[in-house]
Amino acid sequence: MNNINNSKAITEASIMTSIFIVLTLLSSSIGLGFLGYYDFIVPIFFSIIFVKSGWKYSILSVFVSAIILLFILGNPITSIMIVQGAILGFSVGIAFTKLNCIGNEIIFISIISLLVLFIFDFILRAFTNVSIVSNFGEVSKDISHALDLLIKSTKANGGNIELVKILNSYKLMIGTEFFKQIFYFNFGLMSFGNGFIVYFLSLIAVKKLNLKIGKYPYKLNLVGSMKKNIRFIFSSKKIFFAMLVYILFIEFLKVLKFETGFSYLDASIYSIEYIFMIFTFKDAVIIVENKMISEKGNIKPARLYRLILIIMLLINSKLMYFAAIINYLWNDRHGEFRKLFEMVLNKNLSSS
Repeated sequence: MNNINNSKAITEASIMTSIFIVLTLLSSSIGLGFLGYYDFIVPIFFSIIFVKSGWKYSILSVFVSAIILLFILGNPITSIMIVQGAILGFSVGIAFTKLNCIGNEIIFISIISLLVLFIFDFILRAFTNVSIVSNFGEVSKDISHALDLLIKSTKANGGNIELVKILNSYKLMIGTEFFKQIFYFNFGLMSFGNGFIVYFLSLIAVKKLNLKIGKYPYKLNLVGSMKKNIRFIFSSKKIFFAMLVYILFIEFLKVLKFETGFSYLDASIYSIEYIFMIFTFKDAVIIVENKMISEKGNIKPARLYRLILIIMLLINSKLMYFAAIINYLWNDRHGEFRKLFEMVLNKNLSSS
């Protein structure tokens, strides 16, 4: 029986690998490689192979695909991007089959997405000597030069004085710690967005193909009930507090102006903090809003709360973040509402 199952798995993996190679060659020939193919299609494809055939044949599929494409195209960058997309796809497959909290799964995939981004940047530097992360100083100079040209052009055309002042203030900000943190925040936000999209597109693909994901088949019911259940997707209590501890620790390091001196390590440390801030803020705000709606029976208090947070954002973004976290901790000290909404999610998905 095991031999039959192994033969079936390797046959399925071989067929899907062949299809993948053809699709990659086609996308490369018509120039679609950098228009979402490597970012989304590759991870989704390998998440399907992982769910369908297991990790052994999935790794074999990646190896065979990378080697064949290298020989056909003669371009190592394509093979490298295939491997990195496959790593993200495997993380989705692991999340589907091994983890039991959808919020935790998205966090896990977002972190993998960030690390894959940095790995590609590092490898790209080896081949092209171009790197966004390690050449941050050069990027700052380029942006500063572009602002100089824009300021001169605005002055030459008799532009608004206030606009010139604003551009000059942006120029002074370039290269500062504040600008660097914005840089890291963008990495974190991009990784969160990429991880979120890949997770749910993979979920849709697995659902459409009628594949099984082991002990957690109820996750697939999220595909048809996203609008209904999106407000009940949170990280687990342990992960939530672990993220808060990490954030507080990194904020302490910022006060000390701590840096390791290794650009990729610094970028990873601070970008992960921003991923955690996005998730903890989202959890804190939505749980409190859900509580308001359930207690008051309407959405007006939740809208007012959201308006207050927006006003705080205009004053200071960190003030808004920590106010939301403190408010959540006060309203859900023992995690009752987190547990309640988790039960609601599981019930909704199980009955779909």
